This record gives sequence, structure tokens and C-alpha cells, in this order.
Amino acid sequence: MGRRLGMGQYQELLAEYLLNNPDEQSACDNLLSQVATETDSELTNRKNFRGHFTASIFVVSEQDNRVLMLHHNILKRYLQPGGHIEPSDQNPLMAAKRELVEETQIDAENLVYKCVNPLNPLVPFHISIHKIPENTLKNEKSHYHYDCQYLFLSSKDTQVIIDEKESSSFEWIEWDAFKQMTGYQKIAQKIEDLRLQSH
Repeated sequence: MGRRLGMGQYQELLAEYLLNNPDEQSACDNLLSQVATETDSELTNRKNFRGHFTASIFVVSEQDNRVLMLHHNILKRYLQPGGHIEPSDQNPLMAAKRELVEETQIDAENLVYKCVNPLNPLVPFHISIHKIPENTLKNEKSHYHYDCQYLFLSSKDTQVIIDEKESSSFEWIEWDAFKQMTGYQKIAQKIEDLRLQSH
């Protein structure tokens, strides 16, 4: 993989993200070296087993402060809507919106986007770096996901229709319970901070 000319979209997003989150610089060391040497198409290729970007959306009900979570068929745990970035997706925010429709039938255009960077709405409020275990059925080695996460607020009557191939059920989880879920404490704090900033 040769070094490309200019700065790619994901290198730029990561640089802007770290301006807002300088305490995460050391955690992103490996990712920083990867975005400096790979093209955007390589960085979103699901067969890139060094690691690749994904995208997801946290939908929070503004009225009763609950978070929409889907029970994932394969991982057997509750996750926010999201998934891999397809070649047809122009950016990770578009990928997250597409995944939201596919997994819940919710159109993000009917929600309120809480943007962390008004100068560049593509910058996620959080990038979650987590290791994905080997999947021998799919012939996939263990690798990293760099999940670009966005926040949208919904009205109370938002209807959810899940894709049963992906999820077995969904739940609007109370905020205090969401904050206690493994792996979501820092995300919950960032969501609280972002919601305060936007009022």
C-alpha cells in the first residue's frame, strides 16, 4: 500500500476528532499510522484485517431520555444501530444513516442531529476502537473496528421496525441503565456533554 498524496477523508476526520479529544491521542496511535498510509477505500474495506472504519448512530428519545438499542443476533448483546461502510457511502455519516434505515426503518431526516463540530458535521462525537474476534465461518481474521459514532434525538413516538436477519429485538433503554452498560460509560458522558452544549 503506497502513501497517497494529500489527506484522505478519514485522516482528516481523525485529526479533527483528536482536536476535540486530545486525551485519546495515545489510544489512537496505531490508527494514526494506519490512516497516514492507507487510502479511504482501504480504510473502509471490511476485508482489511489490520482494521477498518464502521459507523453507527445513538438515537436518544428527547422526551423520556431513553436510548434505542438492538439485540444483535450474532454477538448476542445490545448494540446501537450501525455497521460497515459500503463503497456507495460518501462518508461515515451517510453510512450510519443508511444502516439506521436498514436496521430500524427510522429515517434520520426525521430526527434531530446533534453535531459536535459545526464546521464539519462529519466529525463523530466518539470513535470507538474495539477488537473484533476471528470469525472462521466468514473466513475473517481478528481485526479492529474504528466506529464513527453520531448522536440523533428522536420524538417519543418514533416507530421501530427491526431487520430480523440482524437483530432479535429492540429496546428503549432508560438512561441510568444505559450508563451502566459495559463499554458505554464514556459514550454516555460524551452524549450528556454534547446535549448540554446544544442548549
